[in-house]
Amino acid sequence: MLLVFLSYADIWLIIASILVAALNWTALDPTMESYMHKTLGIEPAELSLFFLAAFAGYTLSSPLWIRLSDKIDNTFLLLAACLAPTALGVLLIPPSPILGLQPSRLLLGVGMTLREVFQSQSSR
Repeated sequence: MLLVFLSYADIWLIIASILVAALNWTALDPTMESYMHKTLGIEPAELSLFFLAAFAGYTLSSPLWIRLSDKIDNTFLLLAACLAPTALGVLLIPPSPILGLQPSRLLLGVGMTLREVFQSQSSR
C-alpha cells in the first residue's frame, strides 16, 4: 500500500512542501540572530520586531489563503505558485550571492515577510 501511496506525483509535491516548510522554520529562524548581529549589528530585541512584523503578515494573510484555497479546485497550482515567492524571501534574507545584493534591514524585513506570507499557503 505504501508503494501505491508513493507512486503519485501529488504526494511527492506535498512531501516536498512540508519538508521545505519544516526546514525553513526549524533551521533558518534559530540561526538568523548571530548572522544578523554580525552583519547588520541588529540586537536580539530588534530582530524580534522583524519576526513580529513577519508573523503579522502570516496572520493577516492566512484567512485570505484559506478563502482562495476554498474557491480553487486545483490547490496544487496555488501551492506551486507560492513556493517561488517563498524561495525568493529566503534568498533575500541573507541575501544570497546569486542576487548580488548587499545585506540590509530592508531586505531582511521584506524577505522575512515574503517568506511568512507565502509559506503560510505552501505549508497547508
